[in-house]
Amino acid sequence: MVKFDQALPTYEAPEETGPDSKLRETFPLQLCQMRTRFHIHNQFCDAEWIRQYSTAALHLNPVDMDARGLADGDTVEAFNDRGSFGCPVVGDESVRPGTARVFEGEWSKFMASGNIQNVTNPGISDRGRALLNGPVIPYNDTLVEVKKA
Repeated sequence: MVKFDQALPTYEAPEETGPDSKLRETFPLQLCQMRTRFHIHNQFCDAEWIRQYSTAALHLNPVDMDARGLADGDTVEAFNDRGSFGCPVVGDESVRPGTARVFEGEWSKFMASGNIQNVTNPGISDRGRALLNGPVIPYNDTLVEVKKA
């Protein structure tokens, strides 16, 4: 990684979610795709016995829900200039204000509409293209806005 000035890891500003991003004016929430104990990436998403405990939902801090007039269980649309997806919203105080979380790998057939990847930042850095096992898509470097569907 020497040619990318990363012989030792150094800070790189996020492409989309940095504090000075102009996109934050339109899409103020950072979307994070979090892991779940109920499935591995997208494996086991359709296991009936698991779905009774875990369903597709967007987790927002109650402060962000109040600002948008949302209540637990409302179907919402998360969107940006790339696309959108819809699912129920859940108030979650463990989610930092200004952040939206969704379990990674949720299948579109379990969403009210669309797919999480419709909004995901597809950017790949030159450094990322040079990685031995291929580039990593910046899943958590994604901005969205959320509204009641």
